[in-house]
Amino acid sequence: MHQHQPTVASRVTFCPCCRLKLAAPATSSQTSRGGSGWLGKHGLILLMTITLQISLSQNLSSQTTTRARSPRDGVMDQLKLRDGTTLLGLAVTETPPRLLVRTDWVKAKSPTLMSSRVLPEVKHQSELRNRFLREFLQQERVRLEPTTPESQLRASLLKELEERLNPEDPPLPRWILFQAAREQFRRGELQPVQRREVCRIALRYGIPDLEEREWKSVVQEIRLQQAPPSILLPDISPASDTPSMEQLRDQILAAVDVRLNTVTRLIQSGSVFLDEQQRPDTAALIQMALNQNLEGTLQELLNEVGGAISSTASSTQPSLDKAFQLAERRSHRTLIISNLRMQPSAGQATVSQSLYFRDADQQWKLLFEVIGEGSAANVDPAQIQPLENDPQIQQIVTVMQGLGINENQLQVAFRMGAVVQAAQNSAATALASRIQDLLTARWDAGGALVRIQDGP
Repeated sequence: MHQHQPTVASRVTFCPCCRLKLAAPATSSQTSRGGSGWLGKHGLILLMTITLQISLSQNLSSQTTTRARSPRDGVMDQLKLRDGTTLLGLAVTETPPRLLVRTDWVKAKSPTLMSSRVLPEVKHQSELRNRFLREFLQQERVRLEPTTPESQLRASLLKELEERLNPEDPPLPRWILFQAAREQFRRGELQPVQRREVCRIALRYGIPDLEEREWKSVVQEIRLQQAPPSILLPDISPASDTPSMEQLRDQILAAVDVRLNTVTRLIQSGSVFLDEQQRPDTAALIQMALNQNLEGTLQELLNEVGGAISSTASSTQPSLDKAFQLAERRSHRTLIISNLRMQPSAGQATVSQSLYFRDADQQWKLLFEVIGEGSAANVDPAQIQPLENDPQIQQIVTVMQGLGINENQLQVAFRMGAVVQAAQNSAATALASRIQDLLTARWDAGGALVRIQDGP
């Protein structure tokens, strides 16, 4: 029996609890699915159920950035190289000492290190990766035996990609992983565990000037975040670059599946999964909304008001086994799961789309995630009218009015439905762009890294 527990593509080995995440232009059918409104409808229904139970106002004040007087007042660990350069980043293993550092910071603070060590290594790793991928693409095309229209199109896509594997100027990755020659970090170079966790979350949010900021200022900045973190920390598994190249290989295969529409698309609400390609009845949509963990929603909103760090960063993901089984029953190895998060008091919504792939070992793993955002400030009244006129939504409105929702709450819900649709369309566009980059060899350097080992 296959194990269906997702293997997240990126994981920090230093801390077992740290889960790390790291499309041709959409066709008309894909665009139709992306803007079909089912997620918007679900968000509207969910909001109606929430407004029957809560009334909430939210006040977030802007926070003044405070610079750290020394690195010990910040959230970053330190690592000294043989030449005396002091690096700031996130320690990912103590033995040997390995530090994850933002490339932009190194480029600004240590241009000599960039030119002498980082740039040559980026070019070298790019050549290795392209050699690996070229061999894989050739083998995959031979394996396909293109005798059907679908297999012929699949082989054609792989052939086009193979021809593009000749970048003269590879992009800089977002991250650099430095490893010192000594056995372990020196005394005083590591932050306390709590600050290291703050650093990890802040890196995922892309908080600016993180290396220079005082730790309390960073905590307050995290508290002000309205959406889940969208930056993916890279795979830092040791040994070689093979894991990252294998990950890129799987992303390419998944991208081809998405282009050919051999993919399962689901909307997740708690432990319930709604097929985007099916039209559920009104009762099913209402039940799906009612099944949402309203207690958790209330606590999330109360945390935001009270100034606590959002639980999004540390909440436990519901089991995805049902989603994986649905995809397997359709003989699909690629799966897209859409998730919704709303902030009604702020008039904002976030939609994430996560791409999962079942690899050669029959293990499901998360390849990457894209985020789309919507705001009531950008909603045109014309976007609300289709929701108000939708027969299925009219049925749901009748039910909700019977349960006590008033006209003002109803209008807020309609507006939020349009906000959710805008966020959904934004996420669909981001996913299509990512797929296009994969199929045209424009590798997204956002989640990549280069490894630098300091000499003895």
